Amino acid sequence: QQQQLQQPQRWQNQPKAETLASVLQAVRPDWTGKDLLAVQDKLLKVSIRSSDELFRQLQAEGVSGLNSRLKAAGQKCLKVETLEALRAYGSRTATVPVDGA
Repeated sequence: QQQQLQQPQRWQNQPKAETLASVLQAVRPDWTGKDLLAVQDKLLKVSIRSSDELFRQLQAEGVSGLNSRLKAAGQKCLKVETLEALRAYGSRTATVPVDGA
């Protein structure tokens, strides 16, 4: 029983989600601070404010779906390779939620 009580605590100590900026930087370390801000602003135009939202949208719509939304919002599309890398990064870093058992 004591082990069951300790396991959820372990999950609580882990960060809930990485920031959108840190995820973008991890996937594209070549981007400058200006690039990161521009991409975050672009994603904001399609209501993506967090890394979790980005991962959910990529899972639900795929790369082409997200790029279509960006284009419809008057934004330049992101490179397919970048979006695929972001989707893969989201899949690798998914964590078990604190209240999910």
